[in-house]
Amino acid sequence: MTKMCRLSNPRRDRFQTRGATIVEFSLTLLTVIFVFFLLFEFCMWIYCYNVMADAAKAGVRYAIVHGSGTVSASQSGPSTCGSNPCASDCSTNVAAVQAEVTKWASFSAYSRAGMTINVCYLDGSNVAPNRVQVRVNAPVAPFFNLWSTPPVTATAQGRIVN
Repeated sequence: MTKMCRLSNPRRDRFQTRGATIVEFSLTLLTVIFVFFLLFEFCMWIYCYNVMADAAKAGVRYAIVHGSGTVSASQSGPSTCGSNPCASDCSTNVAAVQAEVTKWASFSAYSRAGMTINVCYLDGSNVAPNRVQVRVNAPVAPFFNLWSTPPVTATAQGRIVN
């Protein structure tokens, strides 16, 4: 009995692997596109955080410079905030700080509709050298609504100088 060797046909072998190449390419392309969009969303979240952090720092700078020692009454902050140092109604200075934060936050690509700004005079007054803290909390709506994105929270703190 003789064994017969079957010779391979290169043309037939190439045709049979063609379907596997298309499947591998499509799976790789889908993975690369998913990673690209995920990276884009992450970069936009970091960008939004940087803008909100800059806005909080600008609010702290404004509160530091416009403390109770400012000559003009319209620029002066409160000398005391009562029992709640984080109350938003303790002075007109809080509204001015919030306006400054909103101005800086307008540079973001995201909407400022749900943004909350909390101004705290941590030591109870804005007399130097007391502290002030500005916290900005902004919801981030993803461009590709595949998952929920955590809100951006940025906080800045400083000491009043005047």
